Amino acid sequence: MFLNWALEAIKWGTLVDLFQKLSFRTKLTSVFMGLSVGFLTPNRVGDFAGRLRYIHPENRLQSIHASFVASIYQTAVTILIGGCGLVYWMNQAVFSFSQEKLIYFVSIFTVLSFVILVFRMKLLILIVLKVKWLTKFSDRFNWFINVDKLVLQKVFVLALVRYLVFMLQYFLIIKAFQIEAPYILVVSAISTIYLLTTIIPTSTLSDLLLRGAVNLLIFGTFISSEEVILIIAALVWGINIVIPSLIGTGLFILNRSK
Repeated sequence: MFLNWALEAIKWGTLVDLFQKLSFRTKLTSVFMGLSVGFLTPNRVGDFAGRLRYIHPENRLQSIHASFVASIYQTAVTILIGGCGLVYWMNQAVFSFSQEKLIYFVSIFTVLSFVILVFRMKLLILIVLKVKWLTKFSDRFNWFINVDKLVLQKVFVLALVRYLVFMLQYFLIIKAFQIEAPYILVVSAISTIYLLTTIIPTSTLSDLLLRGAVNLLIFGTFISSEEVILIIAALVWGINIVIPSLIGTGLFILNRSK
């Protein structure tokens, strides 16, 4: 869990350092605070605002943008690997509809989404900034438009490594229940679950329910016990979301008391 959020702090901090230098400890504290605020908002969108505690007022819009860019890169990795996992998982499962057409659609959607999100993000931003009422904010995005490609490549690599940590967490929890299944099937199922839970909008109250439903659908093809599947979903949710959010809340309280 700490490795997961440490990687997120480095990823987000790599972009923030372009306009305001922060120590690793401050970056990690900001990420935990963001989780605390995000826990109370749909799809954890409040995460962006929660990271502003140590950002200078004049840099806050850039910081929100940096959080957004870091999130987009993480989403791009999730779509790429999750799309591949979904294609493999669908090949192993039995469906009542035309599976071949759906697989082609998923493959094309995955490739196009990944290319657009990772390699054409600057172009997308320039297009969006041409909208009349957004033009006035264009100077706030100059820092990103001029970012060196090596910096963005580092952000992408960090997003990829962090995703692998996600996968390892899930994999170890599944193995702790002594579930026997081909490794490639387990990995494809995990990546499919992350893909679906990322793209489906949720609130804090429905997040665990959604994860439970998706886990039952995907893991149900090779895990017979529904109770075990729901426990796995609850453990992953608690380790990655609840505990870090509580840490962030504690850090907010400590900072207010100073």
